[in-house]
Amino acid sequence: MAKKEIEVVLKTNDNIIKNNILGIVNNTTIKYNDGGVIVVITTQEDRISMSRTTDEYQLILNFIKDKEELGSYLLKETNAKFDILVKTKILEINDNNIKIVYELNDEKKEFSLLIKE
Repeated sequence: MAKKEIEVVLKTNDNIIKNNILGIVNNTTIKYNDGGVIVVITTQEDRISMSRTTDEYQLILNFIKDKEELGSYLLKETNAKFDILVKTKILEINDNNIKIVYELNDEKKEFSLLIKE
């Protein structure tokens, strides 16, 4: 596993968040700390799973192009778990780039990740 610089961009209806972060990258997993949120992205040929974890919660999102997939939101203090429906519109996985366009709670979001060489 190698540490690499990663550029992460999340676009929502009213906001664009862009960060350059140092992360750990191997063949199928990318792990980084995004301002106190531990993010783990696992890629397969046609799907991506993303976990975002803090002391308070864990959010798991599953993406498959043109599919609706269940994810989950866990509030750690109360151990309350909620299902989340994720509608993936675009899913592109390349050697150094990931792009996901999806809907979550009827809000369109666009996530992109670039592993810099």
